[in-house]
Amino acid sequence: MHPEFIEIGLPEDKVIEEASEVIKAICKAKRFGLENFNPYDPEKITNKQKILEEMDDLSHAIDTYKLELKEWSYDNEY
Repeated sequence: MHPEFIEIGLPEDKVIEEASEVIKAICKAKRFGLENFNPYDPEKITNKQKILEEMDDLSHAIDTYKLELKEWSYDNEY
């Protein structure tokens, strides 16, 4: 996740977005291979590395949402 977007949006929205990015990265790897990369990417980040990065982002989003859910009460409606 780009640092400038960390504070934008609700935690559950971030989980949804990051989960979709994991799905997209896995689909791309299944289509083109784990060790392949986008030919227009100057850094040549492999599909495998992209999946791992997206999974890290998803894990962070899930952890943040878990904390919010644990602190949430019926008095704290959105």
